[in-house]
Amino acid sequence: MRAFNVSLNGEKPCLAGVGERGVLSAIITWVAGDRGEDLLLEVGGLANEEHIDWVNQEAPANRI
Repeated sequence: MRAFNVSLNGEKPCLAGVGERGVLSAIITWVAGDRGEDLLLEVGGLANEEHIDWVNQEAPANRI
């Protein structure tokens, strides 16, 4: 089994895993601009020919 043990600022939103065949992806996006900062965490994949979203959340800027 392949797995990502994901943590964000000390919290553990998920353990994402697939068997011997599949796809795991983790995307972390941070943006800073005139309107402040945003952090987006996405964890997803493909297992048994089915798309899975474990995490798709935006973290408040004060938690970065």
